[in-house]
Amino acid sequence: MSIPVQETLNQMISSADAKSEGCQNSINQIKSQIEDLTNQKTALKEGVGDVLANELTTYLFQTYPQSEDVIWFGPNFNNIYIPSGSLTEWRVFINTFDNTKLDVRYKFYFVSDTEFRVFGDVPDIFKKRPPFPDISFGTHFEGTYNDVSYTNISEVYYDGTSSSTHVIVKDPIIKESNDVLFLYKASFWDPADKLTSKLQSKWEFAHDYIVRPMGPQGTYGLNDMIDKLSMAKGMMAANISKYQDSKKILYPFANPGSE
Repeated sequence: MSIPVQETLNQMISSADAKSEGCQNSINQIKSQIEDLTNQKTALKEGVGDVLANELTTYLFQTYPQSEDVIWFGPNFNNIYIPSGSLTEWRVFINTFDNTKLDVRYKFYFVSDTEFRVFGDVPDIFKKRPPFPDISFGTHFEGTYNDVSYTNISEVYYDGTSSSTHVIVKDPIIKESNDVLFLYKASFWDPADKLTSKLQSKWEFAHDYIVRPMGPQGTYGLNDMIDKLSMAKGMMAANISKYQDSKKILYPFANPGSE
């Protein structure tokens, strides 16, 4: 025998608070789970990722003396919380042209904020190495380098009229005050280095633990678990709102003539 419509509606109304309470209990549990997973992310970043990144940067600064070299670190370097993060996004640049030297062969000359020239037919030394920067400019400052900026080479050509090689760069960063020009010297892959590879491999273990999406290769990815739990928490909150609204909206239909 079928249950009368009004009886069913009244059952829905009477069970609304219990359903809401169950959803709230789930929300509390989810909040606790998210907090625990967030703590795990923090531990992997501060206890593993940052430690390895600091070890790598210390090694790089010891290996490449700042009297001649500058080191670029990209925006993804040690960004362990995002999929594109890595411990490989860095490059070393060496002082190649220096306007404080007397020999014109080591000088460069400002043309515009995107172009400079050097003496001689030397296009081959200006090699494009995308996607990361392949050229850098700076100024001498109290025995070190200041105001260092990085960009990519767009075009190189030799001008026989002036016996000069002209270089056009991607971004308008060249300043007339720049007196030192750096060119690519080294990166994570060049030359191969056992220590940097070892540090990167350990860092990537922690990185993968955080960013791995759920799938056939595992369900341990902390970001994905937090995202899915956050979605579930939102669903429970929506359920509570619906259950509570049903008490008022369904009541007159469950109890005709009550209004």
